Amino acid sequence: MPNDIFICLFDDGDNRLNLAPINNTKATARIRCGIFTIQERWEKWLQQNTYILTADYLQPLYADLPLGAGKFIDASVHPTKALIKLINDLTPLTAIVDEAGNIIAGYAVDKKRFKKIDSYTNKIIFKEVKRWVRASDFYIQNEAIFTQDMPLLSTTSQVLPASNTLIGNAQNLFIADGLTAYAAIFNNLNGPIVIGKNVTIMEGACLRGPLYIGDNSVVKMGAKIYGATSIGPNCVVGGEIKNVIIQGNSNKAHDGYLGDSLIGEWCNFGAGTSNSNIKNTAGAVQMWSIAKKEYENVGIKAGLVMGDYSRCAINSCINTGTVIGTCVNFFSSSLSEKYIPSFSWGANENTTYIWEKVLSDIGNWKQLKNQFLSEKEINVLEYLYKQ
Repeated sequence: MPNDIFICLFDDGDNRLNLAPINNTKATARIRCGIFTIQERWEKWLQQNTYILTADYLQPLYADLPLGAGKFIDASVHPTKALIKLINDLTPLTAIVDEAGNIIAGYAVDKKRFKKIDSYTNKIIFKEVKRWVRASDFYIQNEAIFTQDMPLLSTTSQVLPASNTLIGNAQNLFIADGLTAYAAIFNNLNGPIVIGKNVTIMEGACLRGPLYIGDNSVVKMGAKIYGATSIGPNCVVGGEIKNVIIQGNSNKAHDGYLGDSLIGEWCNFGAGTSNSNIKNTAGAVQMWSIAKKEYENVGIKAGLVMGDYSRCAINSCINTGTVIGTCVNFFSSSLSEKYIPSFSWGANENTTYIWEKVLSDIGNWKQLKNQFLSEKEINVLEYLYKQ
């Protein structure tokens, strides 16, 4: 692909809302699933850096698009070999569309009109397109995405330290530099285990693939983590975790169960917190759609979808198929409601997190990981708060 043609991952307006709250404070392209974020995955497939085009209130977080012609790709679309070939072969004013006529990717000469289907003189119909169309799709599809990500790994694996136990095949264990691990069990019979840089795995942890643990994360003593689970960078995790995606910079450090869930950045789970991922009736789970303002059937197994900057107090009980918005401070002596809106304080959605305390509390949590809340991030949160 010529280097003078930029690549942009764009947010489709309607579908973007369907993925809330996980993308309330970030572009869809920055959502992590499998081993990589969506942006990282496209860049590995295309072997080229990409730009991001998202909602107006989020765009200041990302670099400005360059002038000239570019190829625009819907960030909610799964990359596949067949689709990558079509994108690489795109000629100017040609779009790849699905059977309903929605743009999957397009080669536009004017970035202001790339979403307008009549801007393209040629159209290629691609029937096999797959998208993430709601937040629960990420953990539901995580194992399949994980498998597709494995060939994209390019690093040479380090050797597992001798005090640990490997059950399975060494070829399915990928370890980056700086691992500290003693007396832990690694089982990759059901899927690979990928460990990022400078990860610490404490004694007695039991890890079963498919599993990804991101850079600088810590797995506490006696943790039980099994796939398909993806833990982003700078996280602290413990207790029992199953089929969960944690975006990064979040803590689920203590005993308690977390399953079939999608967790944002800068979240924290108090000790003893557990969620339900299946109803007592074993029937279909209904999960709240923020975009549609109605409950949707999301299958038999459905745990928690939690937006960025949200926290649960100790011994919190999270209901089956719960949605917690952005920047929620949840505490309750009873089972949670099924939907807790953004900026809620406690269990009562009518009690709003005070704005000054929002900034103070997030700042405190960021300081614990030697980071800070930027002015651009504050502006995003203020926009959401005023909604």
